[in-house]
Amino acid sequence: MPEPTWTTIEVPILAAIADRTPKPGKAGPSLDDVAQATGLDPDKVAVALDRLKDAGYVRGLIAFTTRPPAIINLQLTERGLRSSGVWPSDDPFEDLVRVLNEQIAREPDQEKASRLRRLLSAVVDAGRDVGVGVLTELFARGALGH
Repeated sequence: MPEPTWTTIEVPILAAIADRTPKPGKAGPSLDDVAQATGLDPDKVAVALDRLKDAGYVRGLIAFTTRPPAIINLQLTERGLRSSGVWPSDDPFEDLVRVLNEQIAREPDQEKASRLRRLLSAVVDAGRDVGVGVLTELFARGALGH
């Protein structure tokens, strides 16, 4: 069975592209820029970028003037922006779980981290329907508004 690569290769690539979003009128990063930023082998980056492009996460141009062809002007699509966390997902429950996991990872106080883990466990145990219902009600009341 092939080894999963999403968290070790594709996610860092999406993050590297997101971190290098160009200013208007400027080109996005290249395959080489992403390989350097992630520390990943350029051949692995090329394979992953081809997969991410086919799956609709990124877009870019293939420059056939170099050997091997270079992938340049990389940009995240809407799907890539959501998957990399730049934009919120279409799933508020998924966002809640992601934010709780991020808070747990950043919390230096082990007691607070433990409470956050219990909260995450309760949210997951309650289920998607309950979580989305609560979030929807909070949005409707303006409690989570921008």
